Amino acid sequence: MSVYIKTIFAGGAYKFFHFETILHQKEYLPVKKLLITRGPEAEKVLMEDLKHILSKAFESLLGSNGVRVFRFHVERRLGQDMYDVFCEDPSKFYRALRDIFGIGAEPLMRLIARWLSENGYMDNLDSNEFVRLLKEGGGEAVQILSKSLKLPHQGDQYND
Repeated sequence: MSVYIKTIFAGGAYKFFHFETILHQKEYLPVKKLLITRGPEAEKVLMEDLKHILSKAFESLLGSNGVRVFRFHVERRLGQDMYDVFCEDPSKFYRALRDIFGIGAEPLMRLIARWLSENGYMDNLDSNEFVRLLKEGGGEAVQILSKSLKLPHQGDQYND
């Protein structure tokens, strides 16, 4: 489910905000109504959330310099942003890792799955199932991964 927030100010003017941004502001805006909406813009927000979370996960394991080297090699092999590929085609992402790391790709992704679980970003999926879904790919795998990942901007409607 995709979610983004449209804030409607007194007078009818509006602006789109990330929900997290609104919660962490020190000064509260004169907001007339908050409306969480679904649509293509929400998909973009959720994709950015997922990229950020995966980046944090890889950095926690490899360090910031290690992630730069890792991204360089993976993206050179994929020909595009590795996080985009992870979201769109997990099996293609996994194959690129396997081509680079060989049998080390599986333990690396198990550690990523463990980090996601321990940090509250993934529910109802153990590391073995996570790796299996990455290997298999396809629409069903993407759907299961999407449902299992908990992103900051996912949620139901909120009206003030």
